[in-house]
Amino acid sequence: MQTDTLRNLQEELVRLGADGARVALNGDLLTLTGSVASRRVAVAAEEAARRAAGMRCVINLLTVSPCATAEAIRRRIGEALRASADQSAEGLRIELRGNHVTLEGKVHTAQERYAVRHAAVTTPGVSGVVDRLSIAD
Repeated sequence: MQTDTLRNLQEELVRLGADGARVALNGDLLTLTGSVASRRVAVAAEEAARRAAGMRCVINLLTVSPCATAEAIRRRIGEALRASADQSAEGLRIELRGNHVTLEGKVHTAQERYAVRHAAVTTPGVSGVVDRLSIAD
């Protein structure tokens, strides 16, 4: 991989929000290291690295920085519910341990369940979500 390709990849990582990522190339092996804000960004960074010059061997060692707060997650879930079904997140329980979230409670539809889970997964700092949501009868 040429210097220009590495530079282009680093620029792409910054555009994706993975500006904390570092790229190392050793022969045919490209390794991503550093810290990013969410699992979604880490996956997008890996996909960008694989696209760069057709890399087949990419090792993703990116870590998700634990910067999420329960309040930030609750706010994102509330926004997602209002956008998808004009509902509130008040009946949901959100437990945060480190950068892992557990969601519990009842939602009205499968669409709401998806919106809640998606909001939690895409919150910066969240690296894992346990979905214990159920759909109300």
